[in-house]
This record gives sequence, C-alpha cells and structure tokens, in this order.
Amino acid sequence: MSANIIIDWGNTLVKLARFEQGELIEHLQLTAPRYDEISTWMGHPSECKVLICSVSSNSNEVEKQLQREALFFLKLTHQTPVPLEVCYHTPETLGYDRLANAVAARRLREPGHHALTIDAGTCLKFDFVHAEKGYVGGAISPGLRMRYRALHEQTDALPLLAEAQRVALFGQSTHESMHSGVVNGMLAEIREIIRQYRAEFPECSVFLTGGDASFFEEELKNHIFAHPFLTRIGLNDILEFNQNR
Repeated sequence: MSANIIIDWGNTLVKLARFEQGELIEHLQLTAPRYDEISTWMGHPSECKVLICSVSSNSNEVEKQLQREALFFLKLTHQTPVPLEVCYHTPETLGYDRLANAVAARRLREPGHHALTIDAGTCLKFDFVHAEKGYVGGAISPGLRMRYRALHEQTDALPLLAEAQRVALFGQSTHESMHSGVVNGMLAEIREIIRQYRAEFPECSVFLTGGDASFFEEELKNHIFAHPFLTRIGLNDILEFNQNR
C-alpha cells in the first residue's frame, strides 16, 4: 500500500508526516536532515507519494532525489491547484501554512458552515473560508514569543521572559504583569476575533492549531475544535487533490 508523505521544511525544523488512506499514521521533526535520513524513515520512496513545501534552500538536494525516486512528487507553490477557490489579492505571498489550514478547515467544518482557522505559532494567524466563496483572507498579528521579545527589545527595563506562563488577570510583580499582558491579552484577542466573525457569520466552525494552541485550548474549548495537525492534514488534502487530477 502506498503512503502519502508530507515534508514541511522550515528554517529551523523539518516536519514529516505519513498518511495512509487519509489517516495520519506517523509524524516527527528533524533538524537539517539528509536525504538518507528521510528515505530511511519513508521506507520505500518508490512506493510513496510526496508533497514538500519549503522556505529554505537547504531542501534542494532532497527535492531532487525525491523527484527521481518517489512514486509521485509535488512541490507546493502558489500556482499549485488546491481544492478550494482562493480569493486573495496576492496569492504569491500567501503562506502555505495559512493555505493548508484553510483547505483542511473546508473539509472538516460542519456541513454548510463557514470556517475560521486560528494558528497560534510564531505569528497568530486567522484565516477565513466562506461557505460559498472559498478562502477570502484573514489577519496576522504577533505570536506569544514575539510579544515577549517586543516588551524586552522595545524598552530599557523589562526583561526577556524565557517561558510563557498562565497567571491571574492582575499581575502582582513585573514578571506576572508581563505574563498577564501577553497571555491574557492574546486570549482576549482570540476571543474577540471569534466573536466578530460569528456576529457576521453565525454558522462558523472554528479550528485552533499551532505550537502554542495548548495555552488557549482549555479556555476556548466550548467555542472551537482543537486540531494540532491541521496544517499537515491540509497539505495531505492538497496532495490527494493533485494525484487525482
């Protein structure tokens, strides 16, 4: 049985995922892997269908090898066909993670609903899929660690806090006040954006993903679907769509 392999090649980490019959079977993260490491993990590249998306030239050699050896190979670009209409003025600048999240949400949403994805990673990203119009855009703001760095780098007195912490609404020390401002402030932003979307689009499925999603999942659980692998699911949907064209 052939497997679908997703390779999400970032500047720091390379995220791998294996799908079989539409189900996520295995995933892992590597740092600057060589082709032999990836091919060993894949098992038999000649039996695998592969999608790679990359923001780093370090992936070039692996891409060349996979083009030769994989059963099917696809490099994701802004020109790659996707299974939804993209109504975005600058598709060449649209991050593949935002696009993949929208693709996954379109399939996973409740029937007939609009969909909003919230990706709490390096940046906090909101992306909206209209039930009839498809992907129409969203918003980007600073993520947790970016907010902590801004407090430190843009002031003379505030320290750089190493780890985010959930604290009370009112901090009783400078550290606690910073944690409250960053974490509670970001939570308030997410809640308000959800409220605004649902005020305009009452039937709207909301999905939360990203490395910092766990910080907010408990507080938002009555309003959202938490999906840690939403991006990889969307990338697999794009791979499946292109295999069948």
